[in-house]
Amino acid sequence: MRGISGVLHRLPKPSVTMSPSVTLGDLVISFDGRIDDRAGLAAALSLPSSASDATLIAAAYKRWGDDFLAHVLGNFALALWDARAHRLLLSRDYIGVLPLYYHRTPEAITWSSRLQPIIDSTACSREPDRHFMAGFLTRGGGRLDVSPYAAIAAVPPAVLVLFTRDRQTTYTWWRLEPEREIRLASDAEYEERFYATFRSAVSDCLPAEGTIFAEMSGGVDSTSIIAVADEMLRAAHRPARSLQTVSHIYEALTLSDDRPFQAIVQKAFGRPAHYVDERDAPFFAWLGEEYPFEAPTAYWAGAAIMAGVHRTMANENSRVILCGAGGDHLSYSEVEIPPSVADHLAALRFGQALRESRIWAGALSSSQTKILRSSVRQAVAARLGFGEREPSVPPWINRRFAHETAIDKPSRRSADVENYRIPSRRAQVYALRDLSSAFEDRHFFDPNVDVRYPYADRRLVELAFGIPIEQHLRPGETRSLQRRSLARVVPPEIAWRRTKGGPSVAIYARFRQRWRDIKPLLGDMRVCDRGYIDPRPLADALHRAAHGQNVNAVALLRVLALEFWLRKLEQPALAAGRPQRVQTQS
Repeated sequence: MRGISGVLHRLPKPSVTMSPSVTLGDLVISFDGRIDDRAGLAAALSLPSSASDATLIAAAYKRWGDDFLAHVLGNFALALWDARAHRLLLSRDYIGVLPLYYHRTPEAITWSSRLQPIIDSTACSREPDRHFMAGFLTRGGGRLDVSPYAAIAAVPPAVLVLFTRDRQTTYTWWRLEPEREIRLASDAEYEERFYATFRSAVSDCLPAEGTIFAEMSGGVDSTSIIAVADEMLRAAHRPARSLQTVSHIYEALTLSDDRPFQAIVQKAFGRPAHYVDERDAPFFAWLGEEYPFEAPTAYWAGAAIMAGVHRTMANENSRVILCGAGGDHLSYSEVEIPPSVADHLAALRFGQALRESRIWAGALSSSQTKILRSSVRQAVAARLGFGEREPSVPPWINRRFAHETAIDKPSRRSADVENYRIPSRRAQVYALRDLSSAFEDRHFFDPNVDVRYPYADRRLVELAFGIPIEQHLRPGETRSLQRRSLARVVPPEIAWRRTKGGPSVAIYARFRQRWRDIKPLLGDMRVCDRGYIDPRPLADALHRAAHGQNVNAVALLRVLALEFWLRKLEQPALAAGRPQRVQTQS
């Protein structure tokens, strides 16, 4: 099992146990993950680049104090015990690729990268946390300091949780700079900067030895990672099988068949390619069996597909896979309301806003009035410092529950966004929150697989955030900078691809086939008993999905994941004699 765990016993005197751990003088360090730009960090600390993770962390802490992680790039979770100062520090990377949880009592603090070890060692309550459920049901709409269990807290991304003798405090060691702008002289300079930063991101994700897998969808995000990794591994004279690709194959329907594009990628780079066909590993395959994950995850429906991927990797003795998640968030893959129009309005450039909204209306086959109305709302919120964001609460969420957990009005929970007065930058901040939620979902699903995300590299995120919006988005052209930068290594059919496949059609088809297994749940839903969901709107949405109507499939999958997890939660509770159900009035 990957991850870290430990316990600090406070009485009669402090004593710490960690796994894994390294003791360096007065410091005990437990670290899981990957440090990027090791040479740069080591040089700043006057250490050799071969220094261990624990040595680098200890030296950084001694030099920079509580701000030390602002100087550490990568994806990680860590615990640090300072015996001299009697301080325990828990933290994880800036976007939360790796999780970390803790349970606190007057006698002890227990932490782990996984939930079950904390439950097993502390016997804490397993009552679900309403704020976590709210965020899960709206994908990142809730708080970042909660776990599925009310008794277990989560360490938020880019936050240091500090325990001293008598206090617990938090310190945010990284955030995007609201006013930072990166202005270069030409398109070519932007392209070179983006490409160089992306190459560094991919390079840091490549282990020094062993077989590496890369997800291959046939889109520009996954293909660009494969292209750069292929070039680097060839330059290092590593064997052809050091990089292999794996693709999910869905039913040969026009909107979801990516095989022609995957064939282009395979031909261009010639790496061993593996395919997991959804017809052999169908969605909803485990319905009728016990829910197999320790927490709710939106990936549950594709468990059979991911199991196929895991078998393929195991056969090649690999546990590292490169994933293109984050590319959409950085490069404005899909645009309904172009944020550049709101930027013009916020800066009082009314003429430019009118001209650009007209062009975008034509490019998107949309209404200029619709674009302007939404852009005005975003611009006013940015100018006045409100935390405005259009609510994305599905109609089946119980209104009282939404209000109590603040997911109905994001302005009530977005104080960290109020400093961003440029609408497009606010959109990027929200996108990062959504991405962090997606990483959490994936880790619940794949805790023992080392999933690496080059597009989530902090240097790349900071660069994309600081670059003017017109480099990313041009009327009728999404992903502009990304496409221009990577066209040198990505086949043109992929670099300039305008369509987007995916599993949606196959999910709906399987949902209709398994409707007879899902329908009986409607009269006895735990999510309704607990007041999270209103039964009638949910039943209506499920019936429409079962009859082929296009509703919010991802949101419905989240409801079902939560339902199955709550049912699983009842089983040990029943055996221990605790109440099997918790009724909540709404």
